[in-house]
Amino acid sequence: DHPRRLADHNTTLAELFEQSGYATGGFLTHAYLRPKWNYLQGLEVYNGFDRSQLGVRALTRRPAGSAGAQVARALEWVGGVEDRPFFLWFQTQLTHYFPRIKPPFVAEDDLRAARELQELVKDSSNAHRMFAFDSLGADAELVQGYLAAYDGAVSRSDHLLGRLLGGLEELGRLKNTVIVVTADHGEALGEKGLFATHDSNLLEPTIRSPFILRLPGAQPGEIQAVTRNIDLLPTLAEVVGLTLPAEVQGQSLVPLLRGEPLELPAFTETRPMVASRGTFERYRVRVPGVPGKLRSIRRGDFKLTLFPTPDGVEVELYDVVRDPDESRDLKNEMPQLTREMYRELAEWFAAYDVADTAPLDLEDEDLESLRALGYID
Repeated sequence: DHPRRLADHNTTLAELFEQSGYATGGFLTHAYLRPKWNYLQGLEVYNGFDRSQLGVRALTRRPAGSAGAQVARALEWVGGVEDRPFFLWFQTQLTHYFPRIKPPFVAEDDLRAARELQELVKDSSNAHRMFAFDSLGADAELVQGYLAAYDGAVSRSDHLLGRLLGGLEELGRLKNTVIVVTADHGEALGEKGLFATHDSNLLEPTIRSPFILRLPGAQPGEIQAVTRNIDLLPTLAEVVGLTLPAEVQGQSLVPLLRGEPLELPAFTETRPMVASRGTFERYRVRVPGVPGKLRSIRRGDFKLTLFPTPDGVEVELYDVVRDPDESRDLKNEMPQLTREMYRELAEWFAAYDVADTAPLDLEDEDLESLRALGYID
């Protein structure tokens, strides 16, 4: 429920590690991860600064710097914690909204086209910007340039991760370290006409994200299963032996690593303001004047999505394994499954009211950051 401040009484993953004697450091670039938003609970070091020596306001006003600079700071910090076990949170947003990339990770011609597309949409509303491929007259060259820039941003992110892991190996700290690579969301890159957006829809490219887990001594492999972001904390807790707080909702994925079956329902939702910006023929992203969120449940191969409309709630059911483009609605062919999944979705979201967060006044700097990220007009 952003932009909101995380309440103090919440227990973060970093706090669990800190309580177990780990050195904890965060090396972050996203505007929402500045200290004022309070997601840094449990971190001893933020972007190279000792959090005990500087106040929240002073830390928040210090520029984050580039993701490359954060890799260097992270390695310098690990080198200074000596033989303590460590928890390191490294985050980059190179692929977020308009990719932050330049040669050699993208060709000059593609970069020029991507920037032309960015210029084309800069004065558009959020609603029109999401459909820029169609509604704003972006031709094939501009689209190709944007997609190439996005791919380049993925490549640079991978490159930075390689630098981080290589640096840990040089420090002698990689061999016994658990590595997790994941993300908070994906991105729509033309599906159903949607462009460079993630908070407006629950399409598969948006709600599927990487979950790569490297355990010391384990053999590489791939597991096909539905997992959730909320499973990250209990999984790491079991792997390294942390004590979990009682209120954790997720479930450890360690049984999957042992080859045991684990079928989990995955719930997703958009943010509340989604319903107020407009409606479009190709995807019911927004319904004018109707409060509420788009919500979905994934169970096995099937996903049910709930859409608020002026006439009440509507649902769509897809087999996203055989139909990842969500082109064939199965709700009339499978009414019993539709009812069962709808009931489970309703029970899940009836269990809570709003996110457990605290209001935070937005300053001009915050508003500018949100505009740059594409969250507000």
